[in-house]
Amino acid sequence: MSKTPDFSPSNPIYSAAQRALESSESSHKQTTAELQRTRTALQGIRTTHQQELKKKDKELERMASKWNKLSDAQLKLSTVPAGLKCANVGIVHGSELIPRTPSLLDTALDDAEKAREQLIEEVGRLRRLVVKVVNQIQAVLFHVQGFVTDKNEQVILF
Repeated sequence: MSKTPDFSPSNPIYSAAQRALESSESSHKQTTAELQRTRTALQGIRTTHQQELKKKDKELERMASKWNKLSDAQLKLSTVPAGLKCANVGIVHGSELIPRTPSLLDTALDDAEKAREQLIEEVGRLRRLVVKVVNQIQAVLFHVQGFVTDKNEQVILF
């Protein structure tokens, strides 16, 4: 004669299994909530990064446009003959008396090139930071994946 198992709530094995089940369900809910918060944070970081890249690109385009307009205007002015020619241009400009110093445009161009290099470095640092943060978030997701995944549930990776 086989004995039928006792599944009554008064059975200590049943009670322990019930507590373990409730504990695992609670842990699953917490892990799922943490996963959702992590996904939301990752999406926010991605959106912010895309906005920053677009802003930097627009800024670079505006700067290039300004320099193109400036160079076009300078070219137009230098090609228009005024009809006057100075016989002693060196003396008028003082190039024979004092050494040549960089013009205001040369100084502005140098400053703009330095600012451009600095901007490129900042964009590079931002990209490295975003990649590092995304990698860390993915590491957390993979760590959490072992707790969250069920046999019928799939984890969506970014």
